[in-house]
Order: sequence, then structure tokens, then C-alpha cells
Amino acid sequence: MIWMIVSKDKYEFPLGVYDTATELAMAVGTSANCVMATVNKFEKGKLKWSKYRRIREEEDDEEPN
Repeated sequence: MIWMIVSKDKYEFPLGVYDTATELAMAVGTSANCVMATVNKFEKGKLKWSKYRRIREEEDDEEPN
């Protein structure tokens, strides 16, 4: 999973990319619980916009050669 903070404009450019919610939280000066709660509310449609994003990486079903 990738955690990001994005710009507050129509483009939502990534301003920071992190491996964990904890790393993102430390970078912006908040708690990991705050980041995760905000992302969950945004993904469920309870918030119109969030500066935090969670990107789930798809796993390949195929075996590498």
C-alpha cells in the first residue's frame, strides 16, 4: 500500500509519498490514527475531499518466469 498527501487543487498532485500511514503522519505532524480515519471516511463517501490518499497496489496473479 502507498500513502500520499496531495495538493488541494483540481489536479491533486502528490506532495509526499510514503510506505506507511505512520510515516505520512510523522511527516505532517499528526497521528497515524488521524490519517487512517480521514482516509476511511473519504473512501466511504463521508468526506468530499481529503488531503490523504491510500493507494492499494494490485497483486499479479501470474507467477514470474
